Amino acid sequence: MRSTPSTGVLETTLERISSLFLLILQAYAHPSHLLFGDLVIPSEEGLQQRDPLAPALFCFVTQPIIADLKFQLNAAYLDDESIADEAAVVPADIQEVLSRSSAIGLKLNPAKCELYVLDNTDRESLAQIESLLPGSQTLESRELELLGAPLTDETLSAALEKKVAQIRRLAERLPLLKSHAALYMLKNCLSIPKLVYLLRCVPSWKAPTGLLQYRYARSLGVNYELFPG
Repeated sequence: MRSTPSTGVLETTLERISSLFLLILQAYAHPSHLLFGDLVIPSEEGLQQRDPLAPALFCFVTQPIIADLKFQLNAAYLDDESIADEAAVVPADIQEVLSRSSAIGLKLNPAKCELYVLDNTDRESLAQIESLLPGSQTLESRELELLGAPLTDETLSAALEKKVAQIRRLAERLPLLKSHAALYMLKNCLSIPKLVYLLRCVPSWKAPTGLLQYRYARSLGVNYELFPG
């Protein structure tokens, strides 16, 4: 979702966290100016990036909409919303999101929406969903992810294969870089935080071959003689 005016933020702030209202009013009552050479670009849309209050303010504004939805599965993390229900229920709630979001200056981007259909027998409801979300992507089971974590065994294997391919490509190109840049890439891009996240989110033991390939591919990155002599 992309926000436009700040009126909804200010109204919600005054209602729910009035002690911070004057601070937030000072930050968002008027557009700030971004300087680029001789150009002055007014920053007038939405909450500002790197504002430590921005995530909380966004949630304050969107929570009433999310809470009123009828979906059996209704899970939101900031501007990522995951919903699931019978096809006949979905169109009405999507329309609710579209209309209420527009009223507070938010715009849903259908091109970033992803659909997964378990049962395609209700063609009428599916057609309604597609008309409400033109340009949305329909996924296969092997493509299902939530916040970067695979949701199916097929997706798990594909995710590990993708990581192996990325590491192999990076390791092959390390010798082309200067030593300092190569060391930085080695330290920050071939480290294990993303793999640890994956291991904690999914039953990775179901893909032992992929894990072994990941281990071997990662070892390629540390075998290069980046600092000869």
